[in-house]
Amino acid sequence: MRVSEVILSLWQDELLDLMLLVFANKQDLPDAMRVSEVADRLGLHLIHQPRWYIQGTSATIGQGLYEGLDWLSSNIPSKAAVAPKEGSCSPCFTPRK
Repeated sequence: MRVSEVILSLWQDELLDLMLLVFANKQDLPDAMRVSEVADRLGLHLIHQPRWYIQGTSATIGQGLYEGLDWLSSNIPSKAAVAPKEGSCSPCFTPRK
């Protein structure tokens, strides 16, 4: 299975709320693939869900890591917004009273 097929399978109807953050690492090397080329090779343009982001990084010097994590943290809904109402999920954990 190709990587692009795996990525496309992430966006099946059941998984529409998922987000994908890709770190295109090694950007400090002269022969590194450009970020746009990494996106093309992964087939990210085939995903019609706008919840993916690709960030160029150089992990050894910390370049781009915070920017990618900032995108992720700003796109994750707060717990209050996604927490199910009591009794609305089955099966779910119900604490003892």
